[in-house]
Amino acid sequence: MPSALEIKEDFKYAVLVELGILIAAAANVLYSGDFENFFLYVLIFLAVILGEWLAEKGLLISKERNMVVKYQKIIDEKRSAKRAIALLFFILIVLSSWGVLSYLTRIYYNTRDYARALTLMLPWYIATYAVWLGLLIYMKEKHVKLLLALLSKKRNEGKIRYVLLLFGAEVLVRESFVSDGSEEKLAELLAEHSEDFRYMGMQISVAWVGKLKLGVASTGPLSSKTRLKMKDALRAIKIAYPKKFETGEFNVVERKELEAIIRRYILS
Repeated sequence: MPSALEIKEDFKYAVLVELGILIAAAANVLYSGDFENFFLYVLIFLAVILGEWLAEKGLLISKERNMVVKYQKIIDEKRSAKRAIALLFFILIVLSSWGVLSYLTRIYYNTRDYARALTLMLPWYIATYAVWLGLLIYMKEKHVKLLLALLSKKRNEGKIRYVLLLFGAEVLVRESFVSDGSEEKLAELLAEHSEDFRYMGMQISVAWVGKLKLGVASTGPLSSKTRLKMKDALRAIKIAYPKKFETGEFNVVERKELEAIIRRYILS
């Protein structure tokens, strides 16, 4: 597989070749004074270069080894792609009426040809960014699934009686394997404690990240490996829901997904 440096060099070489082709193809129309067609040629080659530029970004992101950096790059590129699509749509709307305005006012009459060329090419730019956005969404989902799969490799602990996930004092996920009536009280105590404690003969192991708190009630102390996995589960939730991790506003479907994450780490 080519390195990141080789990918950048290959794309730079491709751009230089395409610029040479553009100069050769547009030279005749430029010398003959056909500036409108020259402008159209430039827009076509810019569309090709835009597609290659985004393809280069995708390859470089896929080569990133640091999982956190990779995820952040995907999020940043998604934000940029949405802004670019919105801007291009705005320009397209303005240009769609430019011909009518210039015809009625006779002001900048010659700009209609340039506006027509832009109007012709802007949908291709929008489509290119739309494909890029779809690829980023796919990469994000694949990245999260891979991260969860890597973090969930564990040897399951026995004798777990309760698993509770809290946001502040609100219970988001609850798993009970006994019915001794201590679940509600345990949730209240877990909201008050930020360290391990004991309750009704059970060892309550506590892990927290931000306002999310995970408590596992067991008949004995958990292994250090399981304790680390509790923390990893909370970090995985933070990565999967970066905004709602701060607000705690998880809907019913998302709470089911939280439950699936907890099960994968603690109970599978």
